[in-house]
Amino acid sequence: MARLAPISAADLRRAAVRVRARAAQVAHDGGVIDTGAFNVRVRFASGTHVVRGAGIVASCTEGYLRAFRVWADKAEARAVELEAGA
Repeated sequence: MARLAPISAADLRRAAVRVRARAAQVAHDGGVIDTGAFNVRVRFASGTHVVRGAGIVASCTEGYLRAFRVWADKAEARAVELEAGA
């Protein structure tokens, strides 16, 4: 089985931009945003919207749009961590 390339800081930054741009188009729970390197998905569970992608999890009770924004913020923070460690 082929080994997947690790996700880079550039991948995370591009994904954050794409998630912010397309979050409003995901008009239902279970929506998926294709960021190129990986997918970002939203689910609703126990009154909370949970967004997952690239090993980053964000949750929010204020709706899926806010949950996507929180995920994008976390992705950018992770990109900074990756760049600092490199």
